[in-house]
Amino acid sequence: MYKRFTLSLMLITSVIILSFSASTAQATGEIHIDYLIDRFVHSPIPKISELLLHRSDHQDFKIQAAQRLISEDYLKLTDDEKRYNAYNLLYKIGLTVTDSIIKTTIVDYLVESATDPSRRIALGIPSNLQYFDTKYFSEKAKKKILSYSDNPEYVSYALLKLIGQLELKEGVPILEKYTAESSERYRHDSPSPRKSIQWAAHLSSARLGNDRSLKSIIDYVKERQEWGYRNGLLNFGEDLCFTHQKAAIEIVVDYLMSNEKLPPVGQCYREPVAFPAISFLTKVIKGFPIEFSRGGFYCREDVRIAREWMKAHPDYEFK
Repeated sequence: MYKRFTLSLMLITSVIILSFSASTAQATGEIHIDYLIDRFVHSPIPKISELLLHRSDHQDFKIQAAQRLISEDYLKLTDDEKRYNAYNLLYKIGLTVTDSIIKTTIVDYLVESATDPSRRIALGIPSNLQYFDTKYFSEKAKKKILSYSDNPEYVSYALLKLIGQLELKEGVPILEKYTAESSERYRHDSPSPRKSIQWAAHLSSARLGNDRSLKSIIDYVKERQEWGYRNGLLNFGEDLCFTHQKAAIEIVVDYLMSNEKLPPVGQCYREPVAFPAISFLTKVIKGFPIEFSRGGFYCREDVRIAREWMKAHPDYEFK
């Protein structure tokens, strides 16, 4: 009991100290930024520092924190875990910082993480790049994405999808190489076929207009549809929408129009397949009338509105 009390007291004390440091950082100098970064990278309870750095309302504070992470070689620490924490913090700062130059610089460094010797960093950190607007990818970053994707040592699922997301036409020959050959030769992010190098190459190829890749994706998904709605929609809805091709997205629209329900999970309520369909469509269709719900909470009225809107807008456009 005494040990638990002591640990709780230490944790509360740490939060108080860190909160004071964050709130006074701009007024009392840069040492507090260094202290907070150090706590995040080295501490066994890094989320406390993350909360203060990532959610601080002070943009100048975030900019200085990003500059510290880059200039003081936190991204070159020899300890893989600490280096991962540094990259992860840089990514989280990048999402909320408003300065476009700083945001672009952060994206450049996140792209560079694809060459990190740690598999966790090289595969995990680049996957976060999908959440940045394409306007923050510099020409240097785009060239590196193509270069790393063309290298069997660095290629990953995330990098190949970025070729499609950024619409890098120069990457078509690279994608063709991976769609034509067995993905077993290359590094995988996951043992799942849909997370393979080859699958990512097909997704980006389809987005760039390759009909053969689009057909491969649709055929693969339709085969899995026979296993049930959960496999067909929940496993592939996001991928189908990523292609920005109506032939693929119409599969998700069909789920929206369906009155079927998902298979039950345990004793849970059987959710209509239209609900997750709405989640996928909100992210990709311009002007879609329902806002994305992070918790996936939709109602029957949302379904009615979404269905009527889709019927009235057969020539919908993508975001």
